[in-house]
Amino acid sequence: MFYKEIRELKTTLVVVSLLLVVALIATVAMKDTAVELLQGFSTEDMPEFARNLLANPDLLENIGNNDFYLVSQWQGKNLGQFIPLVILIISIPIFAREFDKKTIYFLLSRLTRKRVFFMKYFTGLGVLSALIAFFSLSGPIAMNFAGYETGFSLTFKILVHQLIGGAFFFSLFILYSVLFSDQTKPLIIGMATIIGLPILGLFRPLDFLNLYPYILGSNVYNAGIEVTESVLLIFLVAVITTADYIIFKKREL
Repeated sequence: MFYKEIRELKTTLVVVSLLLVVALIATVAMKDTAVELLQGFSTEDMPEFARNLLANPDLLENIGNNDFYLVSQWQGKNLGQFIPLVILIISIPIFAREFDKKTIYFLLSRLTRKRVFFMKYFTGLGVLSALIAFFSLSGPIAMNFAGYETGFSLTFKILVHQLIGGAFFFSLFILYSVLFSDQTKPLIIGMATIIGLPILGLFRPLDFLNLYPYILGSNVYNAGIEVTESVLLIFLVAVITTADYIIFKKREL
C-alpha cells in the first residue's frame, strides 16, 4: 500500500518539485539585483501604510546579509508561502480520491480501516515532510554553491516551524478529505481556508488564526524558535488527527 500511495503522488511531486527548483534558482540568481533594489529604499521615506505592509521591518536593513536574504526571500517568501498550497494539492486526494473512484471498497476488503487510515496518513505526511525539508535545506546549499557564504542555523530553526505548521495544515486538509466523497468540495474549502485564515488574522482578536508568520519564520531571525506556538500546534495536530481517524472509522461508504 505504501508503494501505491507513492505512485499516486508521483506526478504531483514531479510537477511541484520542478516549480520549486525554478523558484530556488531564481531566488539565488536574483540575489545581487534584489539586494541592490531593496537597499535603494528607506523605511523613513515610505508612507506609514507602506511600512505597515512590509512583512519584516528588518528587511531593508539586513537584506545584504546572506543568511537574512535567504530566510526572508526563500523560506520566508518563495518556498514558505507555497507550503500550505502544496500540502492542499497533495493531501486532499489521499482519501477523497478513493471515495470518488470507489476504490475504497477494494482497500477495505483487504485491510482494516485503522491500517488503511494510518498507512495513507503517515505516507502522505512523510512525503510532504521530506519535500519541505529537502527544499528548505537546498536553500543554503544553493547559496553556497553560487558563491554566497551562508550558514544552516537559521534554516534549521525555520524548518522546525515549517514541519510543524505543515503538519497542522496536513491534518486539517485530511479532515476535509475524509468528510467528502468527491475531490472538488474539499479542494474549494481548503483554498478558502488558505485564503481566509490570513484575512481573519488581520483583526487583532483573531490574529492567532494567521499561521503564515509562523510558517515563514518571521520572528526566527531575532527570537529563534517559537516554543509555545510550536507546542500548541503539535497538540492541535494530535487532536485533529484523532478526529480525522474517528470520522474515517465511523463514516458510511
